[in-house]
Amino acid sequence: DNTITVGADDQGYDVIFYGDTASSNMTWDTSADDLILNDSTLFIDQDDNAKAINIDSEATTSNVVGIDADAVTTGDVLSLSSDSSSTGTRNILKVNNDNTSATGTTCLNINQDANAKGISIDSEATTQSSLYFLAPAITTGQVIEVNDANSLTTGGIAYLYSNSSDNSTRNLVSIINEHASADNAVGLLIQQDGADASIELTGNGSIKFPGTQGASS
Repeated sequence: DNTITVGADDQGYDVIFYGDTASSNMTWDTSADDLILNDSTLFIDQDDNAKAINIDSEATTSNVVGIDADAVTTGDVLSLSSDSSSTGTRNILKVNNDNTSATGTTCLNINQDANAKGISIDSEATTQSSLYFLAPAITTGQVIEVNDANSLTTGGIAYLYSNSSDNSTRNLVSIINEHASADNAVGLLIQQDGADASIELTGNGSIKFPGTQGASS
């Protein structure tokens, strides 16, 4: 019913809390200055409107959070789930680079060394985009860039596929230059240095031009 102090400042001792299962314990390792959970789980039941975990790190060259999950087979290294029915605006995961001077910072870096997908999105959205870019500030760069795909043989850089039987009017790909003053903006530029066709139409494909002729070169 009061404060418990083990050791003194700069002079600590190992403290071990044992569980009912062999090798399961919580250890304060004084020589490493680490709190270690051996064969045990950290369970946080947070009922208050507050952070469940708060990390204030001064790390510079080390990872703030490191996960080594070399034994994972069918499980996930990190799983984030929300079953809330709220329609309020929220993010399940938010990555924020808050300093405009940090021009060398990549918000999300995925290094996939195996012959498997780098990103997979299974979306049930019907009227919203599965991948959305909000007002990018790009001026001379590219909003989307796929660079140095030099290993291609029979594959492609982009593949868009639809097998819907719905007969509604729709575009599988839309390129819109909506400002009439942007006279020098090209809607689609194709540079074909090879001997094959720049555009090939198969199936019932055709090209449709507007009823009013536009000047062209």
